[in-house]
Amino acid sequence: MSVIRKQTILNTLFSYFGVFIGTITQAYVVPNYLSTEQNGILQLLMSYMFIVAQIASLGFNNAGNRFFTFFRDPEKSHKGYLNLGLKFTALGVAISYLALFLLKSTLVKNAGEKSNLFENYYWLIYPISLATVLFNLFDNFLKSNYQTVWGTFLSQFLQRFLIFLSLFLIIFKITDFENFTIFWAIGLSIPTLLIVFQAFSTPGGNLKSESFFKNWNKKQEFFTFSMISTLTGISTLIIAHLDKILIYRYLGLSMTGIYGTVSLFGSVMGMSYMAVVKASAAIVIDSINTHDIPKLERIYKKSALTQFAFGCLVIIGVYFSIDHLFHFIKPQYEVGKNALLLIGFAKLIDLSNGINGLILSNSKYYKIDTILVITFVGLLLILNNLLIPNYGLNGAGLAVLISMLYYNFTRTLVVYIVFGIHPFSKKQFLVGVLALSLLLIGWLFGREIVFFQNHFISLTFKSVGILVLFILFILVLKIVPELNKLWIKFIKN
Repeated sequence: MSVIRKQTILNTLFSYFGVFIGTITQAYVVPNYLSTEQNGILQLLMSYMFIVAQIASLGFNNAGNRFFTFFRDPEKSHKGYLNLGLKFTALGVAISYLALFLLKSTLVKNAGEKSNLFENYYWLIYPISLATVLFNLFDNFLKSNYQTVWGTFLSQFLQRFLIFLSLFLIIFKITDFENFTIFWAIGLSIPTLLIVFQAFSTPGGNLKSESFFKNWNKKQEFFTFSMISTLTGISTLIIAHLDKILIYRYLGLSMTGIYGTVSLFGSVMGMSYMAVVKASAAIVIDSINTHDIPKLERIYKKSALTQFAFGCLVIIGVYFSIDHLFHFIKPQYEVGKNALLLIGFAKLIDLSNGINGLILSNSKYYKIDTILVITFVGLLLILNNLLIPNYGLNGAGLAVLISMLYYNFTRTLVVYIVFGIHPFSKKQFLVGVLALSLLLIGWLFGREIVFFQNHFISLTFKSVGILVLFILFILVLKIVPELNKLWIKFIKN
């Protein structure tokens, strides 16, 4: 557990710094210095980048996680693991690039605008998706060697910082948007070069070939798992980006940019989940393989409790301060205010269920998880097509909320049936009651109360007040033991 705790702290620290930079970038700089259409272009490029990168990996990263125990041998270059990974990647990139070329006219078409402005920047999907798939390959190699911090630093902090710097070209009118997108793409790609260097500096990190895979008796199982996890991975990313793609199709680039900005809130709330997953993935897999269910349950419950507490803190703070937050960006973005809250509550449901997906997808029941993910995509697709045309951005947020309820209920239920464990506890219930009480206070007395005429001062006052009040209750009730330990250590120091 000490390994998880140490790396979780470092991962969370870099994630916090990254979220701080990313929030300034996406919530203030982009909405104020780019048009909503330009913002929409960046959102679409990012969405397709992640989906294409997932397809191009052909499930190798997930299969590599599950079976890395059989490859692990630094003296023999981990039996040609990276060499094999690059072969998978080369084939996957060729397939995905061909699909991008053939589907271009379909993907750039939308009903919200007469001109297809997105078509001018479509070509950027190719280089940034290549950089992403390579980053994921080498980052996964490092994670399998219990090095999770470097990848988090590069992807969560450095990449966002480089994007932030590139925006100064727009702020100071050094270049136009078309040239800016090239610098933006370079900022996305630099972390890939650095993580490749780090992977090659790791014992066994080289491209030497090895005959191990050809004669391996689990090769067929490896291929099966990689194909199934490809479907799961693609579906998961479609879940994350389908709403933006459909908003572009129905409502155009401008609304896509607005929705992309408000959906950033969900990413901020999911920050703690990503940190826990990166730090605990290898240990969770080992616990499953060794049938150490008590250890697995401890990680499961702790992850759900800490993530839920963090999510409650964030959503309460935003609920009380949302009117101040939207004051700092262009008025056009206010149309996404309610969608932001709907996305926040959907993410809170996800956080409250802990690492159910990590457990299920890395167990022998991973095929069930794939079925659940595909049905989730189907439900999300149906709901978005029904709700977006009638309710706009609010419809997209509502579709996410309903789908997330279904997804987590079924996943948690399956984990309980096959492992006999669940993520919920009395302490989590107390956190929920506390959060609900604070939200009720906000609803009764009005979240629009302004303590100071200056929006920044009022925002700070509310945020700090909620933060102190919530953490104080958590400490007094000793709901999160790790937080009490950190507090005692801080006082002693």
